[in-house]
Amino acid sequence: MARIFLSYRRDDSAGFAGRLADAMESEFGAGSVFRDVDDIRPGEDFIHAIETHLQQVGVVLVMIGPRWLDAGADPMPWRLHGYEIAARAPERGCC
Repeated sequence: MARIFLSYRRDDSAGFAGRLADAMESEFGAGSVFRDVDDIRPGEDFIHAIETHLQQVGVVLVMIGPRWLDAGADPMPWRLHGYEIAARAPERGCC
């Protein structure tokens, strides 16, 4: 089970996130890092999967890339929902 939830914007830092996840899994073991592209199955409810994994990890690591502040202008605002879920996790007793 993943112990670390890696949150990032794909169009901003996906390559860095992949390398960081690989390095952390080398250090902490295979399967220790949750990354949506690797751990959410096709057809699985995205929001439910994110919320479930947030409840199961001990660490949430958010990568902030150079275009992070432009996220509010995202033409697909549903992508920001994952960040809102992560930000509210401590209020719900997660993490």
